[in-house]
Order: sequence, then C-alpha cells, then structure tokens
Amino acid sequence: MEPGYRERARALLRSELDWPGLTVLADRHKLLPLLWWHLRRESAAVPEANAVALQRSFSRNAARMLQLSGELLALTRLLGDRGIPAVPYKGPVLGAYLYDNLALRQAGDLDLLVRRGDVGRARALLLERGYRPRHALARGGKEFMVRSRYSEVLDRDDGSTVELHWAFTNGDIALPLDLDVLAPNLRTLPFGGGSVAIFGDEDLLLILCVHGSKHRWDRLEWLCGVAELLRRRTAELDWDAVVSRAASLGVRRMVLLGALLAHDLLDAPVPGQVLELARADGPVSSLAAEVPELFLTDAVDAEAGGNLATDSFRLRLRERPRDRLRFIWYRITTPSRPESWRALPIGKYALPLHGFVRPFGLAPKLIPALRGYVLRVRRFSRPSRS
Repeated sequence: MEPGYRERARALLRSELDWPGLTVLADRHKLLPLLWWHLRRESAAVPEANAVALQRSFSRNAARMLQLSGELLALTRLLGDRGIPAVPYKGPVLGAYLYDNLALRQAGDLDLLVRRGDVGRARALLLERGYRPRHALARGGKEFMVRSRYSEVLDRDDGSTVELHWAFTNGDIALPLDLDVLAPNLRTLPFGGGSVAIFGDEDLLLILCVHGSKHRWDRLEWLCGVAELLRRRTAELDWDAVVSRAASLGVRRMVLLGALLAHDLLDAPVPGQVLELARADGPVSSLAAEVPELFLTDAVDAEAGGNLATDSFRLRLRERPRDRLRFIWYRITTPSRPESWRALPIGKYALPLHGFVRPFGLAPKLIPALRGYVLRVRRFSRPSRS
C-alpha cells in the first residue's frame, strides 16, 4: 500500500465503519486476506472482536492455500508422469506470483489447464485420485461438454475441488487460446518446494482481462490481480503487441476494459495511448462506468440459468459482427448448466437438439431483458453534465 493510501485508510478507521458489512463485502470480493494484511499494522484502531475475526480468517485461508498448494503439486506431478502437461490457472499460484505470498489470495479450488485431447486421460486420473464429477451427464454429454464448454468441476469427499480446463471460455466468446498456443511462452515458477509452469506475462494479462470481463468484473480481487501484474511488469509488456493480438482474437475491448478499470480504480500504471484507446471506445467507456456499481450488488452467477444481465454485458464487449452473431446463437441454443443436459437423454449424435428446446424456455425472459439492456445503455452512455 502506498503511503498516501495508508493515510486515507487511517482516516477511514477513525470514522464510523460498519464492520460486519465491511467483512461481508470483503469476503464477497475475496479480499479478506488483503484486508487484514493491510489492517494488521493498524489493529489498535480496529474493534477487538473484528480484529480477532479477521486474523482468524486470514490464518484459515493461509492454511487452506497451503493445503491447495500441496494438492496442486501432487496433481501436476501425477499428470506430468503420465505425459499430460498441466498449467495451474488462478488459485494459489497466482497469489504466489502476483503478491509474493500465496496466503494473500483467497481461493476455494484448483484450476488446471490441459490440452483438449488430454481431457479424457486427465479426468480418468482425477477419478482414480478420488474426485467425482459435480454434474452427472447424459450419454454423449462428455463429448458435448468438451466440444461446447471450457471446463468441468470435480469434487472429492475431503472438500477438495478441481476445475479441469481445456479452454478459457465457452463457445459464446470462443477465445482461441489453448495450451498448444500458449506453450511457447510458458515459464517455470518455484512453488511450495517444487515448481509449476505459469503463463507468460502478456498471455496472463490477456487471460485475466477476458476472465474478469466475461464475469462483469464481479469480484474486485480479479481486478486487483490485473493491477498487481501491471505494477510488476508494465515496463516489460509490449502493449502494441498485446492490443494487436487482442484485436485479432476479438477480445480487444475486454483487454481495454480491464486496463482502464485497473488504472482508474486501483492506480495501475497503463500507458497513455492505451487509456486513450479505451476511453475513445464507446462500449468500453460505458461499461467501465457500470462496473463500480456492480461491486455493491450481490454476486452474479453468470452461468446459472444464463443470466441475461451478464449476457448483455458480454454482448456489448463483442467488437466484430461475426462474434456478436456467434454469441447470440450460442446463448440461445446451448444450455447454461451442465446438469440441465440430462433433461433430454437423446443420445450422442442428437444431443445438439437441446438447442431447439432451449429458446422456448428463454422466450418469456427476452422482452424484459431487452428493455433492461436499452435502459442500461442509455443511462451509462448519457454525457455527464458539469
């Protein structure tokens, strides 16, 4: 924390704070560890009961991160020994890399990226280790999931959860990045007495911006990750290459939105020309005005039932006509929840017929959703009056 912000924090501590509300908000944004990390030096100004609760929460999270780290090393070794490359995505590794302290990141599961062709073997190894799929799928469902979605969640009786990734987005965004594309830029990070592969900085920036944008930047911690990456590596980033590559992938607005939010809200260092590009893009500027209000709302599960507010947010980030059409077609025809794929056990080859059934369920929601979309765009596109 910079000295100026530390003084502002001290001034806030002298005011009337809603400590239960602050704690709930920090937990909702996965910022409890960082909150206590910065408050511990000012603990005399924190009510004793709240200080004790925050310290205990920090210790529990640190223990959890150590447990996850041990399991992560075991899994990457297990997969590697079978010839399956796996790269940790988010989780404790991101905390260790960005914050130099894995205990400062709050995470509940492990995310691993493998090649699409290795999904079956990786899944079988996880089953041997005691993990079980969270959602039972109909016949042909596994093939449909690997083709149409980007990950599967598996749980173990001891509370461990692994999200097995083979891509970063569903077919609605269709980001064409996979382990084969990212492999040339992978690096090795010493971690927990061993080592793991991590993404190159420019790849990581793009991935974090796409991840945050597709979830409407619903958690402030995701934005903290982008800001920390920029503070640590911005002098080494080739911004022209980052923006050019993002444009070729159809995610330029997502990267510009992440950079603009990290700069405006968290003072992350972003080159002036990148900020100019972001502010000159109407949808990016409009969405950047919306995000801070979302921080105070309940968390949005964008995948549950196909949240239409999230869909409209994502649609405005699509900059190419073909991507907008792909997005609309995918959201109309593809089930959002894996467990709903059991609704029509119609076999391996007929499984896409779900797409003809889904629009009937969405139709009653479309008119109010479109009305809300228009009102939201008008509100945040209106020029401010001085």
